[in-house]
Amino acid sequence: MSDLYYPGTCFLLTSVEEPIKTSYSNINSDFVTGSKDCGGCLLITPGTNSPVTNVLLTEDKDVVVIGNGNLTIVAVGNGAQSRSGSGGGSGYVEYQQIAVKEGLSLNVRFNIGHGSTSVSVPNKWGGMESDLGGTQVEANNSGSSDGYSGGGGPSGNGGEDGGDGEAGGHVQGGKGSGLKLSQIPVNFFFLSPGAGGEGIFDVGGGGGGGVLVDGDGPAGDSPRDGQGYGAGGGDVGTQGMVIIECI
Repeated sequence: MSDLYYPGTCFLLTSVEEPIKTSYSNINSDFVTGSKDCGGCLLITPGTNSPVTNVLLTEDKDVVVIGNGNLTIVAVGNGAQSRSGSGGGSGYVEYQQIAVKEGLSLNVRFNIGHGSTSVSVPNKWGGMESDLGGTQVEANNSGSSDGYSGGGGPSGNGGEDGGDGEAGGHVQGGKGSGLKLSQIPVNFFFLSPGAGGEGIFDVGGGGGGGVLVDGDGPAGDSPRDGQGYGAGGGDVGTQGMVIIECI
């Protein structure tokens, strides 16, 4: 219970086999036994010294979930780049809630070339078959002006908060998904819509706005680029992200 790196952490064991070796001075005070209910779940990611209840990821990671509880996973695809003068649509936003019993492993992957962001569960974990094996959440981009928020037509502004992009140059803006970030049940982060990019006459349309986390997120290099994770590009879109919460 007083471990330096994982204080109070509960690990569920099916058996304990001899020989048992320990460097703890008093195993009776450092370890306790109890019921199967660990009272919630925690996340462990490589390179961290202690478990956490929430994490935001922008690169490939394998996340271990310990204990029993409920996961909320939010994935944002990478933003699409500008095409034919229209702004790129932002990466789609997808989320899923999963009940976890006695731990789980999650593989978070960012496929930059295809614009996709995914979270999957291995078919086997700890030598046991997983009922949740396979992809749990996957968010892509359309490769066009459609997206979570649509890109603007040539000279049109990009959409935001799930809205369509503005028409410009007699070309319709991209179609937004209609999703409102307030619909996503997160507890530890505040999600808000990033601004769409600015359409510029004789230059091109603005990219669709992405997702800000606690008011922060990637900013494009041009006024035509959308703002936030997964924003569409007036030139090139921004990277997506994954949020995992455990309660």
